[in-house]
Amino acid sequence: MSIKSHIKSLWLGLALVAGLVSCTKDAATEYLPVDPNSALVKLSIYTPSSSVPQATRSQADADEGAVSRIKLAVLELSGGIYRYRYMVDGQQIVQSSADSQLTTFSALLTSSDVPLKIVIVANYNDAFESGEIVEDMTESNFKEWLIDSFDSGIEGELPLYGEISLTQLRVDQPNSFSVTMLRAVVRVDVNNTIATGMSEDFRLESVYIYRANDRYNVIPSSSAIQTEGKMSVSSATVPGGASVYPAYHKNVESEGDKSITRSYLPESLPVTDQALQTSTATCVVVGGYYADDTALSYYRIDFDSGFEGHPFGQVLRNHKYIFNIMQVNGRGWPTPGDAAQNEATAITATMQVWNELTSEMWFSGDENYLGISSRKVVLQYFAGAEKTETLQATVPFSVKIMDENGDPTGQVITPDGGVFTTDFYRLEVARDYSSGNDIWKLVFTSTGDNYSASDFTGSLQVYTDWWTFDIEVVQETYQGMMASRYVRVLTITDLDGDLGTTDGTFTDASGAAMRRVLENPSNFSSLGKVTIGGVIVYDLKNATITSQSASDMYILEKVLSDVDVVHLPAECTPSSAAAKLITDWHSSKVNNILIVGFDSDNTNSTIEAYIYDLEDADVGSGSGTWETTSQITALERAEDDWQGRTERFFNGPFGPVAEGIMGLSKLSIGYNNGYNDETTAPLLRVAAGSDVHLMMTHGINITAGVFYCGDSGITSNRGSAMSDTAHTDGIVTSDFDRLMANIWAWIVERTTMISANT
Repeated sequence: MSIKSHIKSLWLGLALVAGLVSCTKDAATEYLPVDPNSALVKLSIYTPSSSVPQATRSQADADEGAVSRIKLAVLELSGGIYRYRYMVDGQQIVQSSADSQLTTFSALLTSSDVPLKIVIVANYNDAFESGEIVEDMTESNFKEWLIDSFDSGIEGELPLYGEISLTQLRVDQPNSFSVTMLRAVVRVDVNNTIATGMSEDFRLESVYIYRANDRYNVIPSSSAIQTEGKMSVSSATVPGGASVYPAYHKNVESEGDKSITRSYLPESLPVTDQALQTSTATCVVVGGYYADDTALSYYRIDFDSGFEGHPFGQVLRNHKYIFNIMQVNGRGWPTPGDAAQNEATAITATMQVWNELTSEMWFSGDENYLGISSRKVVLQYFAGAEKTETLQATVPFSVKIMDENGDPTGQVITPDGGVFTTDFYRLEVARDYSSGNDIWKLVFTSTGDNYSASDFTGSLQVYTDWWTFDIEVVQETYQGMMASRYVRVLTITDLDGDLGTTDGTFTDASGAAMRRVLENPSNFSSLGKVTIGGVIVYDLKNATITSQSASDMYILEKVLSDVDVVHLPAECTPSSAAAKLITDWHSSKVNNILIVGFDSDNTNSTIEAYIYDLEDADVGSGSGTWETTSQITALERAEDDWQGRTERFFNGPFGPVAEGIMGLSKLSIGYNNGYNDETTAPLLRVAAGSDVHLMMTHGINITAGVFYCGDSGITSNRGSAMSDTAHTDGIVTSDFDRLMANIWAWIVERTTMISANT
């Protein structure tokens, strides 16, 4: 399908929920006719918070999250490559009054039945004026072409980039998406944090930026982007034609100010040649009055935190660099230019990422320092969630536990190491000799689940004879973390038991009941029994995954990169190439869930080669493989809490599942593992009285994240499987309903809450 770049955009007004957001501009909406081929897209974009600890004297600036202009460029998959098709402006831009980092807007895009990438650019300056965008331009060429000129006068409305990948875009479906944006520029803050008695007085006056680039790529190169966890960059992207921007500076706003904040600049590449570092690296120069001097002195600071991944001179977008002046030993250079041409002394950079406090180093002189990799530790909601931070020091230190009022409790850990436990976490401090004599590991572990309405919070205090700073410890609440998270499910259409198409229609009615349970707001939503933003279903046709063609496998691979759950219903027959892609996707991340249905010995047979659970169990009347039985009357629930693994499914958020018989009006497919399998917990089995008793029809490998289900599926309303009410409106009433909904509650938890490194 080809979409012409001259498509005229027609905009549909949205009725905004009163009191939820407030407009940053006139919100009057003109209702216009909508082209039948136009799909309404609603987007929520998030800009990372710039808040930092109070000790650094730099606070959040609301206008850094402001958005005034938005463009959406649509790229379509063609011949295995994404190519530029057309561009539209974002409309009805609304910034939340409660959260300055949240902006919502809408757009009308042309429907498409092939994979798309939507590139979102906000607060662009002259990025779209440097040359003509040509239809069919490749993705890489389009992104490299988007270059902005740098202006040192930039304050708010910083340039932003984000991206969404879609398998298709349909008119008759809700198209609501959330995306976290990356700022295209860097922020520098300088704080005078000299402690009393550490040195002579120093009065901060000005901050200069030397050798910044005069242009920047709005979009980072694909090799620089990291997508694990929050999107970030690992290296700088600099246009080939960039030159050095003239030195610029900011002064203190009022006499006696201790900080100069919000100096912005583009990314810079590291300088690896030591002979060129002094003369060519981007640097900061601080001006101030030393002691009783009446003439200004100037001191150079380099971008060199000493942390791995941040080499000398490298400046990364979406980062905030905080320079904490801990000691000034004497007069500096007489001019800022002189300081910029000579090596730095006494003052060294500290670093933290804009949206996540990742590292901050405090220096005094050239030898004494104390550093911590994060001033805020965030643990996930579940018991056993772990986070490790690094503490680096050449001076004696201690760690104190603080109570809710910020007062020491009496528990102290010294550099020799130790352990203490609070109401919600355990901390162990241990020497890490493998990394160096001045390195310690702080290992935080949550001691329980947080299902409460708010985060658990606490603090530590790290102190020396000279310096003291706090570390905030947070265990996030399950509800708070989940309210904006969507679970993305891929199903294969035209098959018995599939969850329907992306637009909500069904090719086979057997999938309707489960789909309606997933989409009923009382079940899986921010206000439902399981707190979550919602469930989004993507679909591929069976013909795509039965194919061996390179083009179909390319599409499948791209779709898999955007989903959390792959549902292979009964009757599914992936090609060997598709099976390899699916199982590689499943094993690539512990969060990913694979649902495997069986209808006969042939369905999903190519998947079996990659799943060890289907090895011969050699018990009972079967061989341990999935096989068709003649049972058409009943299933029964397996025993309680099998090896400590099934209680959560039988007594979950949707209620208890009673022991007893669940009738079924069609043939059952079961895995006869005889319950000796150490990996898969049985949930349903063929009822007693049959020669195939103990044949499991539904089971879960909790460790690997695989849900196996026989021909009764997870979706059917046939017989007495899922209830008629579930089939009609998604209301959970029967034992089978509750079991399936409880399983999906576990799937939601698994896909959204467990770290990829767990």
